[in-house]
Parts: sequence; C-alpha cells; structure tokens
Amino acid sequence: LNAETLEIVHEGRDSREWIHVAKFSPDGKLFIVGSEDKEILVYDIAKGFKLKSKCQKHKSPIIACDFSKCSTWIRSNCGNNDLNYFRAGNGEVNAGGASDLKDEEWETFTAPCRWGTQGMWSNKQRRHTNASDVSKDGRLLAVVSESGNLEIFKHPCVDKGATPIVVLAHSCHATSVRFSVDGKYIYTVGGRDRLMMQWRVTSVE
Repeated sequence: LNAETLEIVHEGRDSREWIHVAKFSPDGKLFIVGSEDKEILVYDIAKGFKLKSKCQKHKSPIIACDFSKCSTWIRSNCGNNDLNYFRAGNGEVNAGGASDLKDEEWETFTAPCRWGTQGMWSNKQRRHTNASDVSKDGRLLAVVSESGNLEIFKHPCVDKGATPIVVLAHSCHATSVRFSVDGKYIYTVGGRDRLMMQWRVTSVE
C-alpha cells in the first residue's frame, strides 16, 4: 500500500503460505517476505515489485530476517533455529557467513539465534523462542517465547546462562516483540489472547 494514500501498489501470490516477516532494505530498493513455505522472496521496488530472487536454504518456516546496512546481505532464522546468510541480489547462500560477515554492520537485530544472543540459549529456551529485538542504542535485548513472558537481557548477550528480567505478559505464547524507535517502549504481540501490549523501559542499568 502507498503509505499516504493507502492505494494498492502491488499484489502478488508468490508464496502460497502465510507471511511471518516483511521488511524493506535500508537503501529502499528491495522488499523481502519470509513465509511458512521456508523461502525468503526478494522484490525489486523500482521495477514494480518484480520478484528478483529467492533465498532457499531453510528447512522450516522463516521467523526472522535482517538486512545488512549496505543492503547487500540478508541473515535469517527459521523454526529449526538455523542461521543462514544470503546475498540479496541473487539469493545465493553464503555457507561461511558466520565468519565471513562477522564484522558486517546490520540494520536490525531481530534474528533470535545469532552470535550476540548465545548467552540466552538454554536448551529449553532455544526450542521455544519466537522473536527478539534490540534497542536502538544496542544495549538491551528483548525476547518473547511460547511461555508468553517478555524477557530482557543486556546486549550483546554472550555469557552462558545470562539472567534476564522476566515480565509476566501474555496468557499464552507471544509471537512478536519490537522496541520503539526512541527505545522508551517495548511492544509485544500475543497469539491466542490477540493482545498487543506496551511496556515502558524505566532503566537500562
């Protein structure tokens, strides 16, 4: 949709399953969707949202995608907690991305399974985490899971067994979490309870 007029800009049905992730690249040239069918579809905005490439490596539904700041790379997680790296232009997988791109700067930090979150991964949490986000200043990591609770860690979270602040939130599983742009609030979305909740960040110490 056009953000100002709400007119339809593009309609498509390249994915036959429901969409979990939708995101624009930092340079405004690409648009991606990640879906239940295990693919990430990359669209060229200047060419009327023409399908540019497909990222095909995951073996379960896509749950998170991040663009690099240069808009060249995509990193993604799926329901199996696999972490993959793709070249956005042609969908080519970079099998050595974890080391090749270790110094790459990323526009967002929504992938819950990566180097900067390894300290939060107990076996139980690894199986049940649904979404994560990092505050704009990079100091806080927010996580939601099948428990419905909101958990907040210091970021990067690399020390094994890191202890979070736990906030009792949704009555069942939570599906998404995001910080506000100014970092003053956290928003969470529930599954069966169909609630969107707003949390105020009172301290980052």
